[in-house]
Amino acid sequence: MLNSPSRQQTTVRLEMYALLRLVFPYLEAGLLISAPSQAVWNLLVDTSRWAEWGPSIRGVECSDRLLTPLSSGRIKTVFGFSVPFAVTHFEQGKAWSWRVFGVPATTHSVESLGKNRCRLRFGVPIPAFPYLFICLIAIRRIARLTEAFRAPASVS
Repeated sequence: MLNSPSRQQTTVRLEMYALLRLVFPYLEAGLLISAPSQAVWNLLVDTSRWAEWGPSIRGVECSDRLLTPLSSGRIKTVFGFSVPFAVTHFEQGKAWSWRVFGVPATTHSVESLGKNRCRLRFGVPIPAFPYLFICLIAIRRIARLTEAFRAPASVS
């Protein structure tokens, strides 16, 4: 019986503001965030704050506190070892990519959708697609950090 009341049914919730897409050679995850794109960008490029939102990062040594097209340094991982990184692509206020341990790693982009709304995307090379789950955690953390500091609505 297909609709038997005794059968347990499972409901799957799909968050419509989430996005998963293929942008060869990357698989991207994105999220609509209720915060200005500049606030999200500022968090993405401030290396002193990466450990706040990056689940795999415990610390950063970088040539620049705020990323530039020439930034490089080392990431201390949650596993206790450090790996080198270098920025490979940088568009101020919009996107940056890097190599970690000499290997193409995540892409990061922010798209403004209005005064207090933007879309944040992280991409991972297709062979590293399981790491996208870590990126989803990072994206949610960034959303919480930036949405928490939005100006409160005026009270009438």
